[in-house]
Amino acid sequence: MRTREFMKKKPTLILIVPLIVVSTILIFVNHQTREKKTVTVQKIDGKGIFVGAPNMVPRAESKQEQITREVAYAWDNISAGENYFASGQYEQAVVAFKKAYAVEMGSQALSGFKLAETYEKLGSYDEAIALLDNMIAKRQLSALGVQDANEMKSRLLAASANKTSADPRQTAGGLASSGGKKRLDE
Repeated sequence: MRTREFMKKKPTLILIVPLIVVSTILIFVNHQTREKKTVTVQKIDGKGIFVGAPNMVPRAESKQEQITREVAYAWDNISAGENYFASGQYEQAVVAFKKAYAVEMGSQALSGFKLAETYEKLGSYDEAIALLDNMIAKRQLSALGVQDANEMKSRLLAASANKTSADPRQTAGGLASSGGKKRLDE
């Protein structure tokens, strides 16, 4: 007897279960999109179907947005480098100015000059001269910029020569004072 009663109820269960599932899905979608005015299929690709409001569609960055982001990154690093430089943290300034100089869309002329000035403060004259030569060779500077770079190079070469002449290990006098032989502790 019980089997017959169950069989009579079974068709009802078959209809109720899908109805409950569909109702649950609709409630979920309604809850997820309550603040949204419209929900549509926005994108279909190999990864699946994206359903959502139009302002939720993921999109690729445009070329103009990429340039704007890179320029902002360069200027942020120039600003950070200037702050490090002003506080005497020259090694950190070098890192920041190098990051800014690496951005082709940024201000390579300004960041290059700032980097060369920082190298000068650190006494790394050869690096500063090489950087300025590179900037001139790659035509990153205007005519006035080339003139400024050449003036800076002259100053760097003079400072480098003074540094070399001030170092007794680099001069003939330094060798002469030790009897022509280099001491082991030098």
